[in-house]
Amino acid sequence: MLGINSFYKVSDIEMVPPTNSRSKRLLNPAPEEASPPKRRRGVKKEQGASKVDVKPLPTVNARRSTRISKQVTTLRAEKENSKKIVKKEEVEEEEKKEEEVHPKIEEEEDADTSGLSEYERRRLANISKNAEFFASLDIFQAKENLTALSPAAQKQQKLPTRGLKTKRAPEILPRRAPSLRLQNKSPEGSQLPEKFKEPPLYSLYLPQPSQHERKPSGPIKMEATNVKKEDRNDEGVDFVKGLARLAKGSKAALKVDGDDLERFAKRLQKMTMKETYLAKVVPERIFSVAVHPTCEKTIVCAGDKWGKIGVWDVNSTQGQDGVFLFEPHARPVNTLRFDPNNANKLYSVSYDGTVRCGDLEKMVFEEVYATEDEDTWTSYFDFLSSDARSLLVTQNEGTGHVAVIDPRSRGTKAESVYMVHPRNAKTVSVHPTMPSYFVTASTDATAALWDIRNLKEKGLNKPVATMPHSKSVSSAFFSPITGSKILTTSFDDKISIFETESAKEGKLTGAKRVLWQSHNNHTGRWLSPFKAMWHPRREDMYVVGSMCQPRRIEVFTTKGKLLHNFSHEFLASVCSLNAFHPTRDMIVGGNSSGKLHVLM
Repeated sequence: MLGINSFYKVSDIEMVPPTNSRSKRLLNPAPEEASPPKRRRGVKKEQGASKVDVKPLPTVNARRSTRISKQVTTLRAEKENSKKIVKKEEVEEEEKKEEEVHPKIEEEEDADTSGLSEYERRRLANISKNAEFFASLDIFQAKENLTALSPAAQKQQKLPTRGLKTKRAPEILPRRAPSLRLQNKSPEGSQLPEKFKEPPLYSLYLPQPSQHERKPSGPIKMEATNVKKEDRNDEGVDFVKGLARLAKGSKAALKVDGDDLERFAKRLQKMTMKETYLAKVVPERIFSVAVHPTCEKTIVCAGDKWGKIGVWDVNSTQGQDGVFLFEPHARPVNTLRFDPNNANKLYSVSYDGTVRCGDLEKMVFEEVYATEDEDTWTSYFDFLSSDARSLLVTQNEGTGHVAVIDPRSRGTKAESVYMVHPRNAKTVSVHPTMPSYFVTASTDATAALWDIRNLKEKGLNKPVATMPHSKSVSSAFFSPITGSKILTTSFDDKISIFETESAKEGKLTGAKRVLWQSHNNHTGRWLSPFKAMWHPRREDMYVVGSMCQPRRIEVFTTKGKLLHNFSHEFLASVCSLNAFHPTRDMIVGGNSSGKLHVLM
């Protein structure tokens, strides 16, 4: 009879051990536990007898169970290893079968496709055709080009910053309305008796005085606020004195440009922009642009939202890259113009209701006109006479008026004021050869032609001719040489040209629309409105800003044809306001972040 060790030592056949209780005890011996002492019969051990430690000898059953447990553990490990080997062989066989059914296709062009099915060969052919088709379209190159032209990519371009340094002022939120408790009111809104009033806290919520109140009346010193004054040197004073010496004898004499449109277009194409022709001249949005008439230097000016005027000598390094900043007003400077007979005088009109004359020789901003009521605001002006001895200024107080001003008078009152529109008047332009006629643009969706000899100071006056539009009119200007045309810009996304009608020489009777050109004038809230301007030496073309991408300045003929558009890598913003030099081939564009772009 085989012993139990020999019986379970078979490696090829998995044996199931017997299930009787004795075999279980032999295969899985229980751990030794502390068993309770057995009761012994017979003679008891006497107290005090010495204890002898006797180590019991292992029994035959215990030795046998230990050998069996080791053999079972060895059998289980061999079984697990055999299972892993069998599983690995099965996986390798499945991969071989898969390769026989679907052989791998090499990605090389000269791969052998003889063993492929018809479906696989057609699929590979379609993939190659599609790849060749998309490669011929240059989709990825087009994507890169579109990404480079996108507004986001243009914003990422770091343009050079010259002139004033941008300072981000913290945003001041308006005060919240006081609660009903602080207003001494019940939850329903009714007024409570005086005894329930909370005294001192309410004063904190009273309206605060405006930070942009009108400047004190009288002359203001022409001191640059953006340069430091040293003990023996003031760059601002030196700059103004040098500009005054430069302006002596310099007059903006109007000379007609005799070149035809083709030759003039070639001259425009030669005008370009450089990195040094871009600078931040004023800290806020530009509302007006002017060009000094001198040819010896390039001097440009800009007026911003809060009454500051920046003067920039483009090729200078004094101050902040040639920029000098002055503060003669408290509200937007909507018009800047040099005296055509004296370039030492710069006239400015502001929404704060004042008109000032910056005299470079005296180095002061003299107050020429101021409205009696600070709620009445002035918006635009033009010279009423060729010798600049009188001005025509638009002012508004819910209705549009024009005021005749004599700068030579000692006071700051107007000679006469006429009501010309039931709503606000935006711009005014005087006829170049017949100064008794002028044209105005208004928010009542009309531009109107007036004869100042027929106006009355009381009541709403009647115009000589009305030029209707479908929305508010931003500007209306006579052509600079003969005055035979009127150029208007409106929020109805139209630029119009009207020809004046005359019954006889020296008398205008009406205006007829000859051009109604579509143009995107929707500048929105944060950009200054477009004002299409005539070239000062031509009557067959005008310049206007553009909302198109990439950013540009557009020049059109009076027939609505695009003559030229100025675009450059440094011209990356909307130039709402533009002005030509009176005698040179040069144009200046101002954007809504206070920067001027010079092309020449």
